[in-house]
Amino acid sequence: MRILIISHVYLLNANREKIEALADIPGTEVHLIIPKKWSDYIREIKGVEHGGRKNFKIHQIETSFSGKESTYFYRSIGLKLREIKPDIIFVEQGAKALSYFQTIVYKKIFWRKVKVGFFTWVNLDYKDKFPFSFIEKFNLRNTDFAVAGNQDAKKIIHKHGGKFPIKILPQLGLNETMFKKQNQNVLRKKLGLKGFVIGFVGRFDKEKGIETLLRAAAGLSNWNMLMVGMGKDKDYFIELAKKLGVLDKIKFKAVVPIQELPKYYNCMDVFVLPSLTGTKWKEQFGHTLIEAMSCEVPVIGSDSGEIPNVIGNAGLVFREGYPKGLKEKIEKLMKNKKLRDKYAKAGRGHIIKNYTHKEIANKLHKIFNDAIY
Repeated sequence: MRILIISHVYLLNANREKIEALADIPGTEVHLIIPKKWSDYIREIKGVEHGGRKNFKIHQIETSFSGKESTYFYRSIGLKLREIKPDIIFVEQGAKALSYFQTIVYKKIFWRKVKVGFFTWVNLDYKDKFPFSFIEKFNLRNTDFAVAGNQDAKKIIHKHGGKFPIKILPQLGLNETMFKKQNQNVLRKKLGLKGFVIGFVGRFDKEKGIETLLRAAAGLSNWNMLMVGMGKDKDYFIELAKKLGVLDKIKFKAVVPIQELPKYYNCMDVFVLPSLTGTKWKEQFGHTLIEAMSCEVPVIGSDSGEIPNVIGNAGLVFREGYPKGLKEKIEKLMKNKKLRDKYAKAGRGHIIKNYTHKEIANKLHKIFNDAIY
């Protein structure tokens, strides 16, 4: 099976581990089309991040409107379809993406027999005006299969007219040999963490529910908090922590390289993802949850979006935006080490079974195979 995957996310070496696992499957040849550069809220990437194995072929192509997921497109006639001759094209940009539209058009011109599909995270319904309403209808009419990153995304595809097979699978898994349990007592001491350590990793934005976490923690005793990340609302949370009288209990760490993240997870006694549902966003998956679980850190998540489905029976869930409920869940784990150990083991097992790069790749390969045959 010759597979062509198109997505900007694979500029990053760590994300390409899924592609490597896919290429390892016998009888599989994988090609990857990515932009030559990409800008997002964290950084600008120019050229491909080096590293990883060379068991697949990377094609870098100039783009217009880099950084805009729905509207960017590749400056290429044919997207190398005559050269690659794929059996499957998988565009990981969503149902209404211009890059998916151009892929379908080129498929009709240059390699008609190939099957095409897309990936989407979009889990809040929307109504687009022309030309995006036209683009989406065209894309859905000419799609053979799709992969939704969560339950709500699948429902939205159906609602918008998708009449093809749709499977639920996250875009990326993780490296379970990197994200694993390890002793980090030295780092805990260096960071000045004492007592029970509550952890958060992610964007310091209001939609991530950090205010709920701070208000819940303010009612507890004998704790420290480790917060790893960055975001536009960090100053707001610092001021709130001051008002609540807990700022001295919180240790902040800016964004760290992915290979360093497991060290920080292993400084935590519990990891919390307290996301809030808004009018324009709700939690699409919660990748930090699976990273924490893989490190055998018990997790607590709100009931926003896909979080309850990701956690399953391997952690605790509370009602979003409800500090008292979160406080009770944290307190429950603080007072019961056996329960923490239970969720730590259950979490790791849940990840090995469902969310490693190898598992994601195997399930994706089956989706591709079913689409062809």
